[in-house]
Amino acid sequence: MSLSGRATHRCFFTSTTRGVCAHAHFTIWPARSFCGREAPFGKLLSLRAIFIPGYLNQGADTLPRPGEWILHPEVVELLWSHFGRAEVDLFSSRETSHCPLWFSLTHPAPAMVQAWPRSRLYAFPPVALLPGVLERIRQERVSLLLIAPYWPARVWFADLISLLVGSPLEIPIRRDLLSQAHGVILHPRPELWKLWAWPLRGPAS
Repeated sequence: MSLSGRATHRCFFTSTTRGVCAHAHFTIWPARSFCGREAPFGKLLSLRAIFIPGYLNQGADTLPRPGEWILHPEVVELLWSHFGRAEVDLFSSRETSHCPLWFSLTHPAPAMVQAWPRSRLYAFPPVALLPGVLERIRQERVSLLLIAPYWPARVWFADLISLLVGSPLEIPIRRDLLSQAHGVILHPRPELWKLWAWPLRGPAS
């Protein structure tokens, strides 16, 4: 069925995108895509995003979301036994936190704009946030167990090493190491991350 000239609604947005997309309205124009061929649907009159509650939209709510991978609980317990139990999970949610207290990754108040408590912290942030996380550790002199890749070529890696206060621990690989949606979605290649646990602390004044 051709979509040319039709007003089209796509109802797949989750609560994460509700605030941004619930009232968004777009006009779609013909475009040359892929091998220079024109898109088959011609010109759509409009495309409107509509929010659907999670209990009616479980398919979209189980799609992978960047930055929301969590470690398997058994691996986290291994970290606690090695480094000591953390009290605050900085990039998490009520459903995914490994600690009694947690800060959200995105909403309502993201962890990167909140004041971090002076307690034992745990963080498994998106890679894109690592430079900012390391800078805050340095400036605020907090102690934090950071889950991050062993990627020496990255520009932030030297900063990470400079904040070490103990020996890091390589995280053992297992098929269900990284998951989302309460374990429903497993990362297909967790070994590519080369994850280590890094005990960090900002320099003393």
